[in-house]
Amino acid sequence: MNTLLLHQKIDKKVAMEKRFLSLCLSLLLILPLALTGCGNNDADKVLKTLQAIGKNDWRTVFRNLHPAARYTVFEEEFKPQMEYEGEQMVKYFKDAQFEIVSVTHEDEWVWKATKFTDVSRVMLKMTSNPSNDYINGIAFAQELASTGITELLVVEDEQNKTRGALIDLGNIPRAFYITMTLDENEFASPKPKIVNDPDPKTNFSPQVGLFYEIFEKDYKHSYQSILVETYSRKVAVAITDDGMIKYVRQIDPKPTLDNFRTIDSITDQFANLKADNFATKTVDLKVVPKEVEPKYLPYVQALRDSIAQVLKLFYIDKNGYSAYLKTFPRGPLSFHPGQQVEWEPMINVNGKSIKPGMNNGKPVIFIRISSCGSCRARSLEVKNILNRFGVRDEQIVFLSKSERAKLDQFEKQIGTANLVLDLDNSHANYLLLTSTPSMIALDNSGRVIDHLQSYDFEKNEEINKIVSKLR
Repeated sequence: MNTLLLHQKIDKKVAMEKRFLSLCLSLLLILPLALTGCGNNDADKVLKTLQAIGKNDWRTVFRNLHPAARYTVFEEEFKPQMEYEGEQMVKYFKDAQFEIVSVTHEDEWVWKATKFTDVSRVMLKMTSNPSNDYINGIAFAQELASTGITELLVVEDEQNKTRGALIDLGNIPRAFYITMTLDENEFASPKPKIVNDPDPKTNFSPQVGLFYEIFEKDYKHSYQSILVETYSRKVAVAITDDGMIKYVRQIDPKPTLDNFRTIDSITDQFANLKADNFATKTVDLKVVPKEVEPKYLPYVQALRDSIAQVLKLFYIDKNGYSAYLKTFPRGPLSFHPGQQVEWEPMINVNGKSIKPGMNNGKPVIFIRISSCGSCRARSLEVKNILNRFGVRDEQIVFLSKSERAKLDQFEKQIGTANLVLDLDNSHANYLLLTSTPSMIALDNSGRVIDHLQSYDFEKNEEINKIVSKLR
């Protein structure tokens, strides 16, 4: 009897083990099928997203993207902006065909320094692409163009309980940055007006202006706005139809609680200025509070240069290039003949004071230089021309943006002319000498005789015009 019970227990245990093994085998068979189904759905999402780009269907693209791959949460903002910014991608993917190479599942994956879970790595191949256009600045498209293969990710959107594609569509549209400065009752055109600078003398950026028209909610035109980038900062410059600066606002990086007052003190200085008074009104830029000025002053000066270029482009677009040359022969960031300049006293490298009224009221010529060999060579040529026409060395002041040790033999070559180390560009910026080499000549009362930036400084005929006015 005991033997019979023992056998019954053993048989029961064996039966249970068989059922357990059968269940495990079933799970092993079902799990790959489930994963394959998920992988197929993710692969399909990637394919449909690329096809939507080729059809200029940015609504579908927006909905298929994971929120981490969208630069905005608003579909109505994304669609019109990408219809302009994504023109290159649309042309490239219009008739392209793709084939899935593989789908690999990962528990975790990092994309743009962010960790995601439940990730599908979709490897795909472009089997045909009639377009010869080259995609610039969009990594996955460039990879497709060069190798024909790329990998895109699909991950879980935990908030919406859906899966979305992680596709880097390139730089954030400029129109999006512009909208960040607008009031609630305003909106920006997604497509800008493009204004090219035909002036060969231009040494500031932007040399191509992208002006976005700003409307009120009733579609009434209000003003224009342009994005400038300087010192790794993105700044919106708004201009009214009569060419006056409406506002200047730093967008990226966004001002913080610690520095927003300083940023506002910088940008507010440019409000209400126009091209015809910009130079004279911005010679004495300030940073508030004063103790942070050394840190911010280079940014302020570079921002001033960019805004001057924006005013120039706006003027050219509205009035034409010929009218610009007639009104601003030396540019909007230059003094015009006859303007009064109240320049600050300075000390040369030998300790001599240089101030208005020196040299018995004779004209004074400021030449800005750097350690650049060609810059110093040209400055010496101009000095010799001035000497030949009766200008004494004592009337010439070289403002160096470079340290004394980097000027080699220049100090010995200039005779008794003055050399002033202007390492923070404070004197040069006050005199609007924004490039090297450049020059401004002032008469005995401090009025401008002429003002030459680099392009004109290189021409002897321009130097001769100044010499004739110095007699």
